[in-house]
Amino acid sequence: MKIKISIFLLFCLGAVFFATWESYADSPSSEAVEKWKNLSDAEKENLKNQFDRWDSLPETQKKALRKKAEAFKSLPEPEQKRLKDNYKQYKELTPDQQGMVRMNYEKWRRLPLNKKNQYREMFRQYQNLSPEQRQQMMKRYEQWKNLSPSQRDEAREIIQNRRSGGGGGGGGRGGGR
Repeated sequence: MKIKISIFLLFCLGAVFFATWESYADSPSSEAVEKWKNLSDAEKENLKNQFDRWDSLPETQKKALRKKAEAFKSLPEPEQKRLKDNYKQYKELTPDQQGMVRMNYEKWRRLPLNKKNQYREMFRQYQNLSPEQRQQMMKRYEQWKNLSPSQRDEAREIIQNRRSGGGGGGGGRGGGR
């Protein structure tokens, strides 16, 4: 009888140990608890919503997101800060503006590499302009927007002729400045 009671007590003690261990393993660290306490109600609600969405994701998507998170952690600190700042700016946009950003990103993503490089070079050149040159460029852009399609075609032709060395003296616009 004593052996049966001892085995029973040992079994109960083991069950209590495993139950305690399981709850301990699932409990957050004191650091996590402290961070949670410092969050605003809105931040806590946002995290709860994120967790609910996470649970509903397919395992393949969770795996891809974990991979991206690991890649993010491996970035240098300044790059992480830049990405966080960009994301914060994105979240401050209206839903329509966010949609435009996503649409433009998709357009960019689908561009061939040579076009991307061409646009990067144009942007680099724009960044090197003085404020006065940028202002002049914006003034020309405003003028361009006011041209009719046929006037734009004519202007393109004149520009192309000048670039190819043809002079481009004809046409109906801008003889003497």
